[in-house]
Amino acid sequence: MASTQYIGARYVPLIDGEWDDTKIYEPLTIVTYLNASYTSKQPVPAGVPITDTDYWVLTGNYNGFIQTVNNKVDALSDRVDTVVEYNYQTPAEFTGSTDTEILQNAIDGCDFLVLDRDYTITSVWIRKPIVFNLGGHKITSSTNDDNTINIASSNVAIFNGEIYTTEADISNEHWFGSCIYVRASEDNGFEFGNLKLHDLKLSSNASQTVVLLGEVFNTIVENCIFNGARSNPHPSINAINIEWKHINPSYHPHDIVLRNCSIYNYHVGVRTAAAFNCIFENIYIDESNQGVSITAGDNAADNALAKYKAHVNRNISIKNVAGHNVTVGISLWGISGHTNGEISANVENCRFDADAANNGTGILTNEPYMSHIANCIITGPYLNGMIIRGSDNSVENNFVTGSMNNLINNQGVDSFISNNRVYNGNQAQTSGTTGAAILSSGNRARIVNNIVAGGSAYETFTIRNSGNNSIITNNITFGAVTDVSTGSIVDNNKEI
Repeated sequence: MASTQYIGARYVPLIDGEWDDTKIYEPLTIVTYLNASYTSKQPVPAGVPITDTDYWVLTGNYNGFIQTVNNKVDALSDRVDTVVEYNYQTPAEFTGSTDTEILQNAIDGCDFLVLDRDYTITSVWIRKPIVFNLGGHKITSSTNDDNTINIASSNVAIFNGEIYTTEADISNEHWFGSCIYVRASEDNGFEFGNLKLHDLKLSSNASQTVVLLGEVFNTIVENCIFNGARSNPHPSINAINIEWKHINPSYHPHDIVLRNCSIYNYHVGVRTAAAFNCIFENIYIDESNQGVSITAGDNAADNALAKYKAHVNRNISIKNVAGHNVTVGISLWGISGHTNGEISANVENCRFDADAANNGTGILTNEPYMSHIANCIITGPYLNGMIIRGSDNSVENNFVTGSMNNLINNQGVDSFISNNRVYNGNQAQTSGTTGAAILSSGNRARIVNNIVAGGSAYETFTIRNSGNNSIITNNITFGAVTDVSTGSIVDNNKEI
């Protein structure tokens, strides 16, 4: 049987290597010349220059890209040569009359530094990239007008040792006395990134143990132990403070990760002010006034750079944080009347307990927006288990018990409260609205599928709603649901 085969113009390009002016090329042939690619538009006779646009079209100018790659490879080669040539150096290789001078000269003089012994210093500065291995040793500082290690550079790693700041006099300025202080400022530059602090024991008698100030970004703090001085009356005793720079335009820390850390004896364990894109996970906090405090900053995003205005106070993730004897477990404290003054956070799998009655709250929110609180456990005699303010927030799948007054107190608008188990509230034995297990005064709340069971004999109400146009349905309750609002729907609740 006869068959025919159509042979027409090429429609699949032919790749033919480096251009040769002595060759004849078919249409749609791709060649390279001086790190660029050219494609033939029609049959090309021998001897036609590559620049003849009747025959050739430039289809890929890779000169700039190739040069960039070459530059990076050269830089990496130089870096590898540096590693091979220097490896780790020790401070013993540098001169100085004091430990401070020796350590400062070593930091200034090498890229890879490992301690050979313990050092007692006043303060040192890191102003260039460095890998700083403490070698299992300890740096002790007794300064009260500076910080043990000041960082004014990107690409810094500090790890494997202990830093102890002994000075307790912070009456002059609460920004001094830190173990590690990253200073993005007018004098040092506004943006420092790619920092890593890990496997450290950090102890401070005063002020804030670690400070990330200004536009500090792409920073990881992990596998660290923080020891503080909660007995010091100064209110700014923080384990780590992630703080915006108070200038116009304002600079804001972002893309910060704090994980796998233990925090003991602080007024505040973890504090942020006007930061964004932060992750706090796998953290244990003991004996602190506040566990995690997320604040909006004095002016929120009012003065932020245009590229960051929409991001400040957004995308905060708090997961797997546990606190014992913490007066306020997690605080999301926004401010009204400012750009992005509301806090947007995701809080999951956290647990807080109190051994003794206090005026605190397991989870306290003020002006949060579209925040999500889920799978948390709040136990012990807090004044209130949770207080929810703001708008469009969800509280789901939490277990709350043992509060002095309300277990969940919703004051927010458009809140969604569902699938929570709450019981044994009103341990203060008060009467009236303060005795409700779930107390809701915010309009348009959705309170559904909660179990309010095994309640204290002192609870006046299981669920009490005064927020208008709310929906309260499909809840299982120890006592009757009370609604004193206008326009709300209350149905399908089961009283046991």
